[in-house]
Amino acid sequence: MSDASFSAPPAVPAAAAPHEPAARAPRFDFPAWLPPMLVKELRQGLRTRAFVGALVGFQFVMVFMLIGAFVAEMGAPGAALGTVNAFFWGVLGGTFVVLTPLRGLAGLRGEITGRNIDLLLLTRLSSWRVVLGKWTSLMAQAALLAMALLPYGVVRYFFGSVDLLDDLLVAACLYGACGVLTAATLWLSALSPFLRVVVAIGFLVVMQMSGVGFFAMAFRRGSLFRGLGSADWLVWALVVFDAALVLVFCLIQAVRQIAPPSENHAVSTRLISLPGFIPVPLLAWFRGADMATGQFVFALVAMLLMCGLEMMMRGEPMAVQARAWTGRGGWRALAGRALLPGWQSAAVFAAGGIVLAGAMALVFLRPELGRHTFGFVWLVTQMWPALVGPMVLLAFIPRLMRLGWLFFLAMQAVGGVLSAIIVNIHEFNEIMMWIKGVGSMVCSMLPVCSFWVDVKLMNRVSDFDASIVMRQALMMGVLALLYWWKTRPYWKRVRDFARPDGTRDAGKAGEAGRK
Repeated sequence: MSDASFSAPPAVPAAAAPHEPAARAPRFDFPAWLPPMLVKELRQGLRTRAFVGALVGFQFVMVFMLIGAFVAEMGAPGAALGTVNAFFWGVLGGTFVVLTPLRGLAGLRGEITGRNIDLLLLTRLSSWRVVLGKWTSLMAQAALLAMALLPYGVVRYFFGSVDLLDDLLVAACLYGACGVLTAATLWLSALSPFLRVVVAIGFLVVMQMSGVGFFAMAFRRGSLFRGLGSADWLVWALVVFDAALVLVFCLIQAVRQIAPPSENHAVSTRLISLPGFIPVPLLAWFRGADMATGQFVFALVAMLLMCGLEMMMRGEPMAVQARAWTGRGGWRALAGRALLPGWQSAAVFAAGGIVLAGAMALVFLRPELGRHTFGFVWLVTQMWPALVGPMVLLAFIPRLMRLGWLFFLAMQAVGGVLSAIIVNIHEFNEIMMWIKGVGSMVCSMLPVCSFWVDVKLMNRVSDFDASIVMRQALMMGVLALLYWWKTRPYWKRVRDFARPDGTRDAGKAGEAGRK
């Protein structure tokens, strides 16, 4: 047999070394225990031009500023400390209060316009995890930018004495403000462009009225934050508590914009406005009615704004939402009337919250209010017709219900302007006295104007005329009857949902209510 009939055996590949892995994992990566949404946002955010440009640009600004400060220090020792502080706190404040919140304006808008929200929710990520991932990512990037500026804060010691505790408290305040503003801009990012412009204008008006601006805070830090280390610990606790409530409220609203319709976020939206009243009795007992009044006013304004927002929300309860409350009876059925979606249920919650606020004012704030107690409590009760009146009027025109938020804001604006005109009329002759008298009588009988007239006359709340009180009480009674009449289909639908076979009947009731 020839050698050609034999063939060499096939070559056997060399076995891989047992100590060498098949695919080497990257050495520098996020750990597996981090939330996936946070990892996704960090990977994308750290590569954006906004973050890289801010990181590099701030370094250039601070380096050139320090070079100039060293030159000035050689000529006049101690003269450059103010300039160094102004630039350092201006850059740090711009990072926390301007740059990071502005980046939040694109947080949810990109996901909504790119139609990625449904895909994210299909990956077992809840709407809460999506929003928290974006907010935490922005806050982490703000912390990274702040850490890059820390060496320049240390360099300031070469130009003069610096209070370390005061600086840490100022930085903590700026970082806390960054968290609240970033949560607010995440909420705004999910709204339509028109609504964002309206909210931005309202924010600028409020800032102009309050006289507080960012640049004044950043470049005049010494006058604004002086003595933070010696402030009362209870004041700090109240500030942190109230800021946390505002932060959670803004995050809830951001979640609400992308959540599925079956999730009832009206519950968390309304209940988050109540914890602000918890410190009021504690402050009244241990610190006096003065500090308790300030916390009460904050909680009352927060609840009023929340109720106004709920009045502008469109929507009716779904079967799964109604059965979760009314289908079990007992206290859940009673609470469900105030916690279901829709302005009809929000009116019930507003009535309960106003009764609670009025009772707390009578019990805990009487030493501070004195003879103004009755007038203040009556002013609180006028919030209900101011909130519910526009929606009851709009219920008679169901075709315009989709523009309910615009109608509500227009009614509040008209009521406020008309009340300001009537209150500020000068009674220099009999005609003007007659116009002011008739105008005051008419305004006291209109749901929205009655509240704003009392607000304009807040410094004279003890000088109430019995006839005005009777007219306003009659107006509130008529408004309550109209509310009951126009909301009957809504509550019938809720009762039908509570029955096991009530889905079909509730659909018929909803159609009848819309007609």
